[in-house]
Amino acid sequence: MDKELINKLNNELPELIEDKIKRFIKEYGLNPELSKQIAKSKYSDMFESLIGTGAEAKVIASTLLITLKELEKEGVKVKNIKNWHLESIFKAFARGEIPRTAIPQILKGFAKKPKSSLEQVMQEAKIEKLTMEDLDGIIEKIVKENAQLAEDKRGKKILMGLIMQKVRGRIDGMVVMERLEKKLEERRK
Repeated sequence: MDKELINKLNNELPELIEDKIKRFIKEYGLNPELSKQIAKSKYSDMFESLIGTGAEAKVIASTLLITLKELEKEGVKVKNIKNWHLESIFKAFARGEIPRTAIPQILKGFAKKPKSSLEQVMQEAKIEKLTMEDLDGIIEKIVKENAQLAEDKRGKKILMGLIMQKVRGRIDGMVVMERLEKKLEERRK
């Protein structure tokens, strides 16, 4: 056989599981165990396509491997959940529009009503989207009302708690922390 044919055949071979595990660790920052589980699962290709949504690889992998399995045990018709459902969820998550904790609830909604849009499912589940402008307004108000905490280094935790009471279930806590830190930094200047 000539080298060209050998190279062509090698390029057409599927990726070895061991190589895929290493690649998932390197490219997506997954820990070795999660990387191994997702690489060996039926969700391996779906995982890679969902990476394009911009959501964290760990959130995608754990949703596919753990959350879907838990929902199935609860009797949720997971087979009704399609790729486009997952894409819409992870795109919204990546934009900070939905918190990680709302993902199982949204998946249940899609399983019950597969033809619904993300907005319809969220509305039915009473999960409100919160815009960054809304969040910034809430942060501004709470920081102004608690100016003494804004000056204290330990006050950030208390402020975070007060803000989360107002926004819980509508936006991811990491997004809130980023915006709060930015606001506190602006005040110090």
